[in-house]
Amino acid sequence: MGDTGIGALLLRLRKERGWTQQKVADEYNAREGRAAMTGKEIGRYEREVRIPVPYTRRHLAHSSRAVHEQCLRLTGEERDARALTEYIEGGGYCH
Repeated sequence: MGDTGIGALLLRLRKERGWTQQKVADEYNAREGRAAMTGKEIGRYEREVRIPVPYTRRHLAHSSRAVHEQCLRLTGEERDARALTEYIEGGGYCH
């Protein structure tokens, strides 16, 4: 796993929130409305053994709102954070 890919971003955001991989999966499942995600799968995404598809990235971002919060911290501007959030949720990477 590199330090700039989607896995590193997911890991960093999860740790900043003090969440376990299972907590991320539980939040994802609550948003999804079914038990579709496991903590083990979150670990695979963090290690980039698997790369989440855009649908999954959107659910991961919305389940914790972490991507938008991180983008806001990175940019300091709500408008720029919104654009960066949309880019990441749409399949872009935060390099």
